[in-house]
Amino acid sequence: MAELVLIDVDNNVLHSLEERARRHGRTLAEEAKVILAEAVHGGGADAWARVDAIYHRLAASGRTFSDSAELLREDRDRQPAATSAKSRMCGQRQEDQAEAR
Repeated sequence: MAELVLIDVDNNVLHSLEERARRHGRTLAEEAKVILAEAVHGGGADAWARVDAIYHRLAASGRTFSDSAELLREDRDRQPAATSAKSRMCGQRQEDQAEAR
């Protein structure tokens, strides 16, 4: 198996990594390997398990949430108006600057 050596690791990063390893009952090297594997291969089922847990907790609270696609669509529909207003403002500034010369 290959070896990986890291130099000039920020002290705060190293300290956080040591704390994380301690919480998970792993050595510093084991924790670093897990983090690298998750970064390269994705969190897999564990990542989705966390998402599912949050989803179920929110669903159990009885709160309802709007569909984000609808919110994005509304925002997208507003964009052209905001963009044209901004363009008009920039055009007016340019005219004002030209008159001042």
